[in-house]
Amino acid sequence: AVTQRLLRPLGLRSVQMGEGGQTVGYAVDSTGAATPVRLSANVLAGFGAAGGFVGDVRDLLRLGRALADGRLLSPALRDTLTAALPNARSALSVWTYEAETHDGRRVRVIERQGWIAGNRALLLVVPETGSVVAVLANTDVSDLGSTASGEGFSAALLGLALRR
Repeated sequence: AVTQRLLRPLGLRSVQMGEGGQTVGYAVDSTGAATPVRLSANVLAGFGAAGGFVGDVRDLLRLGRALADGRLLSPALRDTLTAALPNARSALSVWTYEAETHDGRRVRVIERQGWIAGNRALLLVVPETGSVVAVLANTDVSDLGSTASGEGFSAALLGLALRR
C-alpha cells in the first residue's frame, strides 16, 4: 500500500524499509568523527515507525516538494495538520512557525527534524513560496536543530529559502 499509494506516485525511488544488517548508522567519537556501523533488526525496531524507512536526500526533497505543492496532502489537509496550535510549537514532531521573507512577508515554515543512530535529517517546507530544503548528515553533532532560533547552519539555509 505504501509503495502503490505514496512511493510510486511521488517518484520516491530510493525509499525502502530499513533492514537489519543493511541499514547503516554511525558511531561518533569525541572528535566528531563518524564511523559506519551496520544496524541490527533489533536496533531498528527500537526506533519504531520513526526509523522504519530509509532513503536519500533527493527523495527527502521530493517528499518536501510534494507537501509544498499539494501532491502529498491536499493544501486544506496540510494546512489543518500544520496549523499553529495556541501555546505550542510542534505536534507529531513537526514544528510550524512563521518567518519573514526578504520582502517582509510573513510565511509559515513546516519543519521536520530527525536523528537516529548518528543519522540526522532536516526538512524545511515553505508552502506559500514553494521553497523546500532537505539535508542529511551522518553525525549527531551537525547543527540541524536550531532553525527557529535564527542561528546556525540550518537557520542560514532557511534564510536562503526565504529569499525565493
